[in-house]
Amino acid sequence: FARHGEIDLWMASVGVGALFGGGNDQCDLTLGPRIEGGWAGARGRPDMGEMAGGEGSGPLLVAALTTTLRATLWRSLWVALDVSIGQTLVHVTVYDGSDRAAGLRGPSLAAAGVLGSQW
Repeated sequence: FARHGEIDLWMASVGVGALFGGGNDQCDLTLGPRIEGGWAGARGRPDMGEMAGGEGSGPLLVAALTTTLRATLWRSLWVALDVSIGQTLVHVTVYDGSDRAAGLRGPSLAAAGVLGSQW
């Protein structure tokens, strides 16, 4: 689809993990396993009239190793960075005839940052 139109990918999920680590009042680092499960979908919309689009959805399961670094910036202001590296265990794929066209599969990488304050 990407060569001939647009692809939409979406995912709704919930994750659970266990983080182990330590630190002090200024900085702490944790590391541990995480499992993410939910429902995902992919849809292809062709630009050319003679091609048919495709759509698919199903369960998605990802296992990852997650690390979180949290540091105090100033008094009660802090920042956190989460990074997860994993592998898709149950994937979603959309086919264009017999060819795999789009989907959510293979290795995964996720990163998130948070700026917060304690009252």
